[in-house]
Amino acid sequence: MAKTAIITGSSRGIGAASAVLFAKKGYNVVVQGRNAEKLQGVKEECEKAGAAGVLVVELELSKTADLPRLVDETVAKFGGIDVLVNNAGFAKFGNLEEQTSDDLDSILAVNLKAPILITKAALPHLKKTRGAIVNVSSIASHFRSNNLMSYSITKAGLDQFSLLLSGNYAADGIRVNTVNPAQVMTEFMANMGVPEEMFPVLIAAEAAKQPLAGFLSAEEVAQSIWMCADPALPSMTGQRITLHGGRIEDKPWENNFQF
Repeated sequence: MAKTAIITGSSRGIGAASAVLFAKKGYNVVVQGRNAEKLQGVKEECEKAGAAGVLVVELELSKTADLPRLVDETVAKFGGIDVLVNNAGFAKFGNLEEQTSDDLDSILAVNLKAPILITKAALPHLKKTRGAIVNVSSIASHFRSNNLMSYSITKAGLDQFSLLLSGNYAADGIRVNTVNPAQVMTEFMANMGVPEEMFPVLIAAEAAKQPLAGFLSAEEVAQSIWMCADPALPSMTGQRITLHGGRIEDKPWENNFQF
């Protein structure tokens, strides 16, 4: 019987690359996002890649009451959950002076509250399968990163959530790890409102800080997510897998992109 993986935020970027990789491994893949057209495209890619089955769940993660539906629909279709990848997230520029209550609420809801509540809903099923949880965090959780205050705080919280879970549920055979990438070549910047004409400037500046590989690819991050979920590594838990290409730590006084 095929294993089942839920991957949030999988209509594009890291989530889409992860969905296709799990499909290649023969999993049932559950893709979640808000853009129906993009989700359908990822579904078709997963089917071509060899997924045992694909379920599309169009869902807004900031709507707390709707979150259990992701788990309920998965179990109804595939009978269980083996892997949960909490990948969805977003950011807004701003330091303390620019924070608003609404901005904090929205970022906390998607980046931290949703992973916690989805994991809570999935926990009984993950106990049955002795499954794996992979939380996609960021180097912003433990590097100083100017102008991304609220995002960095939520990712630090996600790291700690993962660490606590890894101890609390080790006896149930559940493995919990985080993947913490540096800058990845996805649509993330555009979704933050970075003007297209600024892309070359930002890419050059950020790639220079990551001398080993420049910008990471979504596919490389997906490979790290798979490593954390791989049943061939049954004792790997409580780890923070940092992908930064030899990154030099940000110096806030030298990194002040404003858009």
